[in-house]
Amino acid sequence: MSQQNHRKVTKAIITAAGFGTRFLPATKTVPKEMLPVLEYPTIHYVVKELVDSGIKDIVVVVRKSSPATEQYFDVADDIEEFLKKGGKDEILKKVQYGNHVANFAFIKQDISLPLGPAAPILSAKQWIGDDDFVVVCCDDLVLSEKPAVKALVETFEKKDCEGVIGVQEIDWEEVWKYGIAEIREGSNNELSVLTEKPKKEDAKTNLVSYGRYVFSSKMFEYLDPTKVEPGREFYFSEVINRMAQNEKVLVEKIDGEWLTTGDPLNLLKASIKYALSREEYSKAIKDFMISCIDK
Repeated sequence: MSQQNHRKVTKAIITAAGFGTRFLPATKTVPKEMLPVLEYPTIHYVVKELVDSGIKDIVVVVRKSSPATEQYFDVADDIEEFLKKGGKDEILKKVQYGNHVANFAFIKQDISLPLGPAAPILSAKQWIGDDDFVVVCCDDLVLSEKPAVKALVETFEKKDCEGVIGVQEIDWEEVWKYGIAEIREGSNNELSVLTEKPKKEDAKTNLVSYGRYVFSSKMFEYLDPTKVEPGREFYFSEVINRMAQNEKVLVEKIDGEWLTTGDPLNLLKASIKYALSREEYSKAIKDFMISCIDK
């Protein structure tokens, strides 16, 4: 039996080290990952997806100390006692969700590293050690029946590979906005290259890569900040490309709907999508949108 058959992915990195500039001035006091989609902050949905995928240990990499985020996943004695006395059991369950669902660590991004999407991942190297791990970007949510991470983990644990990246098909008119994954010719869904923001006429596929990945610890061999040219960001896509030249990295299409929350308009769109997916909100939000159109 191969080494891959013994794999069990239980660790994850959540990258939440951005400045949140597109949400200023709100993010002067509220961490971006704590901005709400309905009654839950965005990081709640990410954590739930991880927990539902079998992840036990989660490290959240932040730019600076984030008491609000840490407190969200801790016991709130005063609030819980108030809800218990008031018989507000349904709200109490929501408040208590994050208390014991996983083992959490909160670490600061290493300020000696070049800025960029790869920096928080390398910052968590000591915490990951030699284990396989998931990477999730806090800006990206996936509205789906089966957790997106679970689909990637299942493929990673079964296949002979060193990584799996999640993708979805997007409109060809949108490819220039994102990182687009190309499949190696003649392979079974092996990544050839990730191309950042290609022109429509140059794009080989319309498979957008977003914040859902699983890797072996070999990834850290390619997370080399000395390869970053002065003045350039530490791009994770470039690291993945270097890895894909030497290791098998698979591309996995994920069912569901990818929702980015990285700016106010898309956060609002995500809130509407989640509202439409929930019975208690669906009719009210539909009626409200119709009334706005009628006016």
